[in-house]
Amino acid sequence: MFFIGTMFTGVFLVQIPLLVRDLYQGGSAELALLNISFMGGTTLMVLALRRAPPVRLQGRAMLLSSCVSTIVIGLISLAPSFSLMCLLAAAWGGSGGLIMIMARTLVQAAALAHNRGRILSIFQLAYVRGAPMGRFVMGLVIAGLSVVNAALMPAAGMALVLLAAFFKSNIWRLRL
Repeated sequence: MFFIGTMFTGVFLVQIPLLVRDLYQGGSAELALLNISFMGGTTLMVLALRRAPPVRLQGRAMLLSSCVSTIVIGLISLAPSFSLMCLLAAAWGGSGGLIMIMARTLVQAAALAHNRGRILSIFQLAYVRGAPMGRFVMGLVIAGLSVVNAALMPAAGMALVLLAAFFKSNIWRLRL
């Protein structure tokens, strides 16, 4: 969760507003449309999960959904049209919603009842703690690479994290 906070929050809170301004020549209405698209994707994912049978391999779902988010962020570097960017934001929101639900499910199911609150607070702290650093670094990356190409850095970084998680942990087979 720390790496998700570090890699993805900078894109969402720093790069996306700058893309709206610099690439799409937009303002608050376009930024609002992208945010609505993202949250719409999240909402649709939550609704779909409520209707679907329980996810049995939560770790696998979390890794695959993180891959989708990573690919979406990488696609930003192709400077898609604004309409396509809204679709990408919806896909990112959907995968992000699944990541958060599966991660919390895994933490809550694995934690002992008397420690659950503490463990969830550490879980949330890991995500929130990475966000400020991600925003700062994204600003530096944008200054060095451009507002469009900056998406390649968190996408590559998260791809490395996902490969490490796949090969160095048992999260792929994890089920609770």
